[in-house]
Amino acid sequence: MTVTYTPLKYNTAGQIIYVSVMSQSTGQFQASPTIAAGDFQRSIDGGAFANMDAIPVVTPAAGKVIAITLSAAETSCDRLTIIGSDAAGDEWDDVFINCEITPTPLENIAAAVWEIATAGLVTVGSIGKLIVDNLNATISGIPAAVDVVLTAAHGAGAWTGATAATIWSYTTRTLTQTAASVVATISGSDVTITRGDTFVATLTGLASDVSDNDKIWFSFKRVKSDADTAAVVMIDKTTGLVYINGAAATTPANGSITTPSATSAVITLATAETAKLAIESGFYDVQKLKGTTVSTLTSGSITVSADVTRATS
Repeated sequence: MTVTYTPLKYNTAGQIIYVSVMSQSTGQFQASPTIAAGDFQRSIDGGAFANMDAIPVVTPAAGKVIAITLSAAETSCDRLTIIGSDAAGDEWDDVFINCEITPTPLENIAAAVWEIATAGLVTVGSIGKLIVDNLNATISGIPAAVDVVLTAAHGAGAWTGATAATIWSYTTRTLTQTAASVVATISGSDVTITRGDTFVATLTGLASDVSDNDKIWFSFKRVKSDADTAAVVMIDKTTGLVYINGAAATTPANGSITTPSATSAVITLATAETAKLAIESGFYDVQKLKGTTVSTLTSGSITVSADVTRATS
């Protein structure tokens, strides 16, 4: 008798195949068949036949059904073939069982990938070796790298073993991005002025030594070709606020430019002036004069956004 039994899970112990055998004398299913060691043998992927890892049992006792319990090794294949043959040769007829195994589940494949030891990832050019040589080494070296950088900046031993909390609680720090650092006004090189708020923007990474200057200007215009006198905002480092909304400023002290370092400038515009601005967009730059040389240190887009609360005092 031939039986095809599918499907079975790959590499999964405890799966049970149920089968009945025919009595040689009656031609009916054999009741309480005698099962001895070697009566049931299996072949894995066409290999030599060998005894089942566990002797099949009749279930329930004295019944007509034989339970064949499989081991993980017996299901770690594509095809499992089982032959049952009565060793005594006179009680029940032979039975042939063909079992197809389902492919490895995706979750097992993923688990197997993550369980591979890094020591085995040695093939040059493989993704695994690339990860071991770079990512693993880089992560492992982070504490030492932090120690080296911070010690160089703040003195030998000052930061050895520094933690993230220690670093972030350090008194002075500047967050930089392209030509700007953020004081709630800058994203990349794009600047936002909130109408009615004091505007303070720290521009960093400027193109030349800003501290060495005869003059520095900050200009905000609707169109780049507008005259300086038509500027929405123009501030001179020496004299302060020059123009607001295309008119001469009445309070120069309401605008200022300071240069805390050779590559940074802080632009400030008082609340009284930002409250006069319309909701609009345009362009800005910071320009430096040294002798007869004029240099644009940084530039970008600028937007005036609406405030919600209009009270300022």
